[in-house]
Amino acid sequence: MKLNVIAPTKGGEGAIRIQEFAVNGDPQPQLPAPANVTAVAGDGQVTLQWDAVSGADTYAIYKGTAPGSYDANPLDQVNMPGTSYMATGLTNGTTYYFAVTAGNAVSGASGYSNEASAMPRSGNADLSGLSIPFATLDPSFSAATYSYTASVPNSVGKIIVTPTAADSNATVTVNGSSAPSAVNLEVGANTINILVTAEDGISYEVYTVTVTRTSDVTLVSARSDGDGRTVLTFSEPLKPESLVPEAFLLRIGERPVAVTQVFCDPVCGDTVKLVASEPLFKWDRISLDVAGSLLQSVHGSWLAAIESRSVQTDTGALSPDFLLSGGVHLDGIMSYLQRRQFDIDANGDGSFDRADIEAMLAHIEP
Repeated sequence: MKLNVIAPTKGGEGAIRIQEFAVNGDPQPQLPAPANVTAVAGDGQVTLQWDAVSGADTYAIYKGTAPGSYDANPLDQVNMPGTSYMATGLTNGTTYYFAVTAGNAVSGASGYSNEASAMPRSGNADLSGLSIPFATLDPSFSAATYSYTASVPNSVGKIIVTPTAADSNATVTVNGSSAPSAVNLEVGANTINILVTAEDGISYEVYTVTVTRTSDVTLVSARSDGDGRTVLTFSEPLKPESLVPEAFLLRIGERPVAVTQVFCDPVCGDTVKLVASEPLFKWDRISLDVAGSLLQSVHGSWLAAIESRSVQTDTGALSPDFLLSGGVHLDGIMSYLQRRQFDIDANGDGSFDRADIEAMLAHIEP
């Protein structure tokens, strides 16, 4: 390498001359380009990583939207010891191409690294709407609410579930089938799972709707007859094989009373009689629970569960707790109330109050 030095030199008549000096030394080699650059897409962003370069102080990140073509100015700079970078503010659905150079103050910048490309994709897995004909969602639809209930009449055996994704590039399925989708409904509760998978293929949300299809068989009336049996009338004839005692539970007040026998008289139709494990008396407050999916109509529908249906008491037999010395007396009324824990219904309105006391007092013998 030659170094020219201009300096005043006295010689002869004081003339100025330029002297040339030779300087020996090797030039600083260029840094190698970063290797193994990778790009991983996210929602509106791409994360870059690369191997460290020995001697590098900084790395420059270059971006473009065509292979091998990058913006003139680097997107950003990463100082040592960093070997990763997240490019943000990118457009989902656009492929970006990246390269990285290494540099320091002595050697300058290296050449471009290998090229890495990625396409950012949305992570939005929300729904913006959900439509089910014949049904009203409870609660009302909201993108941030993931569980709903709804009911439809028995006449509705199939519904079309139409979910709308907030991001049009998301994938939506209904019980595993592409949306919108037809769903057949059984009588009773039907669970519908709506899976929303975001464009990135990673993010997802599950919305669940439980749709109850009402049964075509309902309990029309429940009463206790003169023999102390509970007589049930249904809207449709029942299949005899579905009449099992465990489908029913009677209650006297809050106390459960098991059903020991179920029969139809004379032939099985829409009327069923229950025999309890203990006698039922006049003024007992009787209610009935029915287990769901045990009783079946002759048309194939299952009766939904029923809780605490009041049973009208028609029996004329008074409880032995009520009677003293063969008649009705005030002491007997008090004994009856205490033994029944004041849980009776003398006037048939389903509750115990002053009217029930008056009804019992009316039976006191002079």
